[in-house]
Amino acid sequence: MTDYQSIWKHLFRTPHRLAWIDVDGVSTRYLEAGKPDAPALILLHGATGSLEYFCANIAPLAEHFRVIALDMMGNGLSEAPDYPYTPSVYRHHVRDFMDAMQIERASFIGVALGSAIAIHMAYHFPERVEKVVMVSPGAIVVNEAEVGQFISGVKERRGAATESLTWDNVEKIVSALYFNPAKSLMPDMVSARLECYQGDNLKTRMANMMSSAQPEQFLSHDQWRALQTPILVIAAVSIKHMFVDNARKIAEIAPNASLVEIPECRIWAHFEQPEAFHSAAIPFLTA
Repeated sequence: MTDYQSIWKHLFRTPHRLAWIDVDGVSTRYLEAGKPDAPALILLHGATGSLEYFCANIAPLAEHFRVIALDMMGNGLSEAPDYPYTPSVYRHHVRDFMDAMQIERASFIGVALGSAIAIHMAYHFPERVEKVVMVSPGAIVVNEAEVGQFISGVKERRGAATESLTWDNVEKIVSALYFNPAKSLMPDMVSARLECYQGDNLKTRMANMMSSAQPEQFLSHDQWRALQTPILVIAAVSIKHMFVDNARKIAEIAPNASLVEIPECRIWAHFEQPEAFHSAAIPFLTA
C-alpha cells in the first residue's frame, strides 16, 4: 500500500516532543518541533479538534520555525475545566500558554475556530503576534444566514457524537472537513478524535467547547480595518461556503491582508493540499 497515510507516517522522520505543561492550573498538551532558537510558530486547531490535525504540516514547517501545536483548553487531551470556552477564555489560555513556554512573540496558523482565536490574539495582544495565517477564517460575519447554517451543522454533527459516541458518528464529523473524503480521510484522524472525546463528561465538555460560537467571536468590519498585523488568508474555492466569502472579505478590508485561493479542499486546505499551502504560507511567514 504505497499510498497508505497515517499521523505517525507524517511525523516519524521529524524530531519532536509531545508533552503537557501547566497553564494557570490547566494541564495543556502540545507538540514541539524545530530548532529551539528559530522563530516561534503556534498552530491552533478548529472547534473540538486537536493538534493531530497539523500532522501533515509539522515537518515542513519545522525546517523554518520552532513549531508548537497545542490542544486548546478542553480540546484534544488538554484538561477540561467546567465552564464555557468563550473566545476570551481561549485567547487568554493561548496567551498564558505562551508565557508558560517563555514565548514572547509568535506567528500563528489557525484553522476555522483556531483562525478566530489567532486573530483575537492579534487584536487584543498585538505585541505578542508577528503574523497570522488563517485557514477557513472565522471571526467575521459576511452573511449571517450562512454563519447560522454552518454553526447549526457543526452542532448537529457534534451533538450526534455526544449522544452516541461511535466510529460512524465521529467519521461524519471528520469527513465534513474534506473536499474529497475518499482520498483524504485517514482512519487515524477518526481514531484520534474518538479517543479525545472519550470520558464521562463529554456532553458537558462539548457544550463548553461549542460556547465559542457566539457573537463575541466576530470582530466588526471596523475592527478588521484597524488591524495592523500581516495576515495571509487561505480560501478553499472549489465549494460555495461561508469561509470563501470570509476570506475574500478579510483580504478586502484588513489593511495588511493578502489572499491565496486553493482548489480541491474544503475546511482543511492545509491538510488536503499541503504543498500548495506550504508554498504560500512559508514564504509569507519568513518574509
